Amino acid sequence: MGIKGTEAMKEAADIVLADDNFSTIERAVHEGRRIYDNILKSVVFLLPTTLAQGMVVFFSVLFGWEPPLAPTQILCVNLVTAIALSIALAYEPAEKGIMSRMPRDPKQALLSYWLWARVLWISLMIALSTIATYRLMMNDGADQAVARTTAVAVLVTAQIFVLFNSRFLYRSSLHVRALTGNKVIWMSVGALLVLQALFTYAPFMNSLFDTAPLGLAQLGAAVLVSLAIFLIVELMKFGQNKFFIQSGRAEASSRR
Repeated sequence: MGIKGTEAMKEAADIVLADDNFSTIERAVHEGRRIYDNILKSVVFLLPTTLAQGMVVFFSVLFGWEPPLAPTQILCVNLVTAIALSIALAYEPAEKGIMSRMPRDPKQALLSYWLWARVLWISLMIALSTIATYRLMMNDGADQAVARTTAVAVLVTAQIFVLFNSRFLYRSSLHVRALTGNKVIWMSVGALLVLQALFTYAPFMNSLFDTAPLGLAQLGAAVLVSLAIFLIVELMKFGQNKFFIQSGRAEASSRR
């Protein structure tokens, strides 16, 4: 106890309660678990969105394809998404049942096998969707600037949908709770959409990044592709949860 305890007890203790209230420990554990969860969610969001951009370049070089994105466009997307979206998950509230979990093994890796599998699969889906969008449009005779701008739209929109996937690592995001509880999410998405609109439609941005205005067909295609990625990730969550339950993994099942 920080008030009633002696100085010798305070020096020997690992934790000293400044207010002599054990509920302080409970609140500290609750907040610690929330912070840890949010760090994990941020990693699960940032890794695939960053890896996807690298895969776009890697596959283009490996197979000798024309790059679907210009270097300046990749840099712009990376900076914009890193600034606008990554900070939003830090404000996530604690998930339901957070204090019912078993204590985490301090030797446990940050990302489990299943989360690594999810990260790599999301990265692959975003990268291939971006490349396929560009190549299909070029094969149809589209202007290169339009094809590249549409590919960027797919990349950015997919990251927005993955952000909502990442709000819940194990629980489904196919619920109204994925749209509520964190105002910063919507502020971040709104800021990103404004920046993306400037990137696509502002004449000075068109000149600077070699982009072109898009029509409803191109924008709709980007949204549909991103929605498909979102639903596939949710299906992965469902399958992983089934496996965790059947194998008796208490921590994963409690997060559901």
